[in-house]
This record gives sequence, C-alpha cells and structure tokens, in this order.
Amino acid sequence: MRPDQWRLPSEPTMAAASSRAAAQGRRVRAIYPVRALHQARSTLLDRAAAGEEIRLLPEVRSRLAIVGDDRALIPEQPGLTNVRAIVLRDAAIVAPLRLYYEELWNQAVALPVFDAHDVRQDARRLLLSQMADGARDEQIARTLGIGLRTVRRRIASLMEELGAETRFQAGVEAVRRGWI
Repeated sequence: MRPDQWRLPSEPTMAAASSRAAAQGRRVRAIYPVRALHQARSTLLDRAAAGEEIRLLPEVRSRLAIVGDDRALIPEQPGLTNVRAIVLRDAAIVAPLRLYYEELWNQAVALPVFDAHDVRQDARRLLLSQMADGARDEQIARTLGIGLRTVRRRIASLMEELGAETRFQAGVEAVRRGWI
C-alpha cells in the first residue's frame, strides 16, 4: 500500500525494485489513493508500463508491503511516517496482514486505462462506493479530488442513468446491475 510513495525521495529506488521484480516474473501489486491520479499520474503510468498491477482506493491510510508468502514490512508507527519499518517474519502475523491486503485489493478499482470508456466506468464505481459508504458530497469531492459541483453533477447523471429518484434507489439499482 503506497499512500504517498511518489512524494518520497526513495521513489526512484522503489520504482527500480518493482520493475526488476516484474521483469523477473514476480507479481507486483500496489494500492494507491485516488489522489495519486491527479498528483502523480505519470508515475502510475510508468509503474503500470513496467508491469506493476495498480489499484485505487479513495484513501490509503498507512504503508504496508507484503513480500512473498512470509514477510511483511510495516511502519514502526502506523500512518504516513517514513522513519523506520519493521520486518515481520512470523507467519501468525503475516497471514492476517495478507488477508487484510487481499480484502483491500478486492475493494479497490483497477488503474484506469485512460480511454474515455474505462475512466468513466472506474469513476462511476469510485463515486458509487463513496455514496454506499454514506459519504456526503463535500467529503466525496475531497476524497476524489474533484469539485463539489462536479460531484453533484455526476451523482445527478448517475441517478438519471440508473432511473432512480433517490440515492437509496440508485444504490439498489447499482447493486442489481453488478456495478458495486
């Protein structure tokens, strides 16, 4: 999980390590916050081109790295600190962290391919997930890094597309259609 990797001085080193691992046939996956699309789009595209699988969540609160089946790296203090990391090798601790990561991976949205159709679908899914979590329009705007009027316009468009008069109806219809 990389909440702000693109801002760190270690980014070139991390990018090189990810590229080497992918070139060796290892699966490299990373979860970034949606704001990375706005703040580090070229970094994400470079990482994806190098073979990294990327998914996005509205927010990523802490760093976490799972290495193979038996190691995990976590910050000494949870959050965005980059002071020291703890390497965990105890299977009883690594296994639940792997499950946690897999759950987040399944909830996350794949990095859009940046063609208009895919971006629209991924943006819709992110918006629906925020609405399903009960987020207010202002919070959705902050999380997705877009304006409040844009959020309201997209919600209205989404409700019209779903044929819904209320947000609840929109949620029910989105689930029925398999969108969330």
